[in-house]
Amino acid sequence: MVYQRGAHPRSKELSGTKIMITRPQPYCAPLAAMLESAGANVVLAPMVRLLQPSEKAILNAIARTVEDFHLLVFASPAAAACGIAYLHTWGPIPARLLIGAIGPATAAVVKRWGYEVDIVGGAPYDSEAFLASFTSVGLGGWSVAIFRAQDGRNFLANMLRQRGARVTFVQAYRRGGPAYANQVRARRALCNGVDAVFISSAEAFRNLIDALTPRKACVLRRTPVIAGHHRIAAVVRNAGVQTVVVANGPSDAEMFTAAGQWLKSRSGLVSGSEV
Repeated sequence: MVYQRGAHPRSKELSGTKIMITRPQPYCAPLAAMLESAGANVVLAPMVRLLQPSEKAILNAIARTVEDFHLLVFASPAAAACGIAYLHTWGPIPARLLIGAIGPATAAVVKRWGYEVDIVGGAPYDSEAFLASFTSVGLGGWSVAIFRAQDGRNFLANMLRQRGARVTFVQAYRRGGPAYANQVRARRALCNGVDAVFISSAEAFRNLIDALTPRKACVLRRTPVIAGHHRIAAVVRNAGVQTVVVANGPSDAEMFTAAGQWLKSRSGLVSGSEV
């Protein structure tokens, strides 16, 4: 089954468990604090670094001509944080522009900059859910900018184009591989034993696999992985991980809830299952 939203695990319900988080550094702390408040021992081993974009030509062009756009879409919290920060070097976002966020975590970043969010995608916070949140809006002749990293799925752009929009991808930041110290930390944690690994992106999982020796990779495949989306879970499962737990979404609360429910049911987990 896929874990649904629910109450957070009761205080200390994760007592005695050891959980490794692989999120980028800026987004580890709140989830770690939630897990630690429930009694878990947390290992932070970010498997993705957030870097400056490799090229800023399009970013500069968007900043100069932002008034010509109708909708700005931010594909992740990092895209919102980096994209808005850069736009602000040229001036505030014009009030008439609509702003879209792929999910509530991204919307929260936008709001911290003082902007209202007009379109917020629902669970599981992907392109499909975002599109479903404004199906009645006609986009003929609209100019849309999608702020993201250096690559990603093209589904959202393709669907917006089918609805008549002109779409521009904007590289707001760049994802890089993990720092050497975090690779060592991950290897050491798996050597010492962890009860679960939290994976919030397929790229983080691939980087984790690349950072491991063949022997440690075998240990990872025997370690339960809590994934933030069914597509991430598919990547994890295809790599041979025996137990994959799919949270309702990648947010702190949903990953936290999945951890608590997984702990309750792990005595009944079956090898090779999706929980």
